[in-house]
Amino acid sequence: MTPPVMQAPQTHGAYLQSAVKQDGDGVTAKVPWYRTRTCKVIMVGLGILAAAAAVAAYMASAFVATGILGAVGLVFWGIPLYQTIFAPKPLAQRTVSAAPQPLPKPIPPIAPFINTLTDYHGHTLKHYDLTSGGDRQILQHVQPCRPVHDPARPIIISHPEGAAGLARDYLLNNPEALIALGIAGNSGKPGGGLQNAYYQFNSAQVNRKAKGQEEALFSEWLINECGAGNSADQRDLFENTVQGQWGFTYGQTGKITIQGRDYTTLNNPAGYKDAWPLSNIPIDQSGRKVGYIIVAGPNTCANANDKTGEGSMANTLNARALTDYAFFKECVRQTLITLFISARAEGYDVMLVPQISCGIYAGPWKDAMTGTWQDPVTGMIHSDFSRGDFFREILPSVLNEKIDNSGLTIGHLFNEVIVPTLPPKAPKAPKARGGRRAAGAAGGHH
Repeated sequence: MTPPVMQAPQTHGAYLQSAVKQDGDGVTAKVPWYRTRTCKVIMVGLGILAAAAAVAAYMASAFVATGILGAVGLVFWGIPLYQTIFAPKPLAQRTVSAAPQPLPKPIPPIAPFINTLTDYHGHTLKHYDLTSGGDRQILQHVQPCRPVHDPARPIIISHPEGAAGLARDYLLNNPEALIALGIAGNSGKPGGGLQNAYYQFNSAQVNRKAKGQEEALFSEWLINECGAGNSADQRDLFENTVQGQWGFTYGQTGKITIQGRDYTTLNNPAGYKDAWPLSNIPIDQSGRKVGYIIVAGPNTCANANDKTGEGSMANTLNARALTDYAFFKECVRQTLITLFISARAEGYDVMLVPQISCGIYAGPWKDAMTGTWQDPVTGMIHSDFSRGDFFREILPSVLNEKIDNSGLTIGHLFNEVIVPTLPPKAPKAPKARGGRRAAGAAGGHH
């Protein structure tokens, strides 16, 4: 690599007699004597000596010698004086930079894995598309939060106000925490039920206690920032940040989404490796904020209320995941990996994990994912989320995923990993005729 060209010769050291310069190609060469600081100092000294000798000659009435020595002194002083006043640049060079070194190898760019979609009123929405890879490149730019011998272990914390309430209480006790609040989203429609069948914002659905986790948390944001009942500002905020940034659009034909995938025929679990981080979300009126990380896991249950078969859920129903539980679980796992990587890349150090594909999206796998079973003696329906495959199997395998060769895993990237749940409900009684009663989700989630 060719070293950078220096515009002017420069000297090494303050009083180095064998001065050198750096040529444009890095070759060292002699510097002309009159450009060295050493010569300037010597000439000024000789001028002083000549002047002293001239004074001595004058005192001895040796006027010829006085004239000669005075002239010599003026010459010795005149040259450095001229260099200082009229040609200061060569002599002003005191030191030289270190010899040119090869430039460091540039860090591979993160793009095209990360794309900023919108930036509105302090809210930046990005898209992490890791469907074709990019995990390792992004992980090169992040630092672990925990030592190698102590990775974060997932814990379940129940809160009557769900994930939003848990985030508020956590920030109250840990004001320096940077919380990523995960949202189990709809891969066909941002905000889920907050948009109507025509993919338009429906302010009537803004409700902190909405049935779905996605709808409830988006409502939480819009109400906290715009105020309850302020439909105009809510609409403006929603439409300028997330609306239309992924999923289907009204009038669209076919099942290909904006992100370029047909989820109904998807056979590669990596097809679910999308995440949409949304920044600076107020969690209450105190000014405390979190980040939303929206991901969308596999859907194996089309919306029962959709009679046309054209809704976003019907058009994202994955046929293979509906019949292949191992495939379904791997899709959930890949979704979680993307959730964690994107959250840490955005700088968050506490992860609130959504129950991805554990609610309506779970379809026939809901009981296995959530740890729901029927007592063979009493017939009562019980649910223990810690015994479900999501928390017992899938989430630990994600946190144990290695990120480099030093033993660090995804679990080292966060100070805490928490799965928020709602308080448990009383066990459900069996149906009167002995039929199996479906177990409801303890809080809205997909």
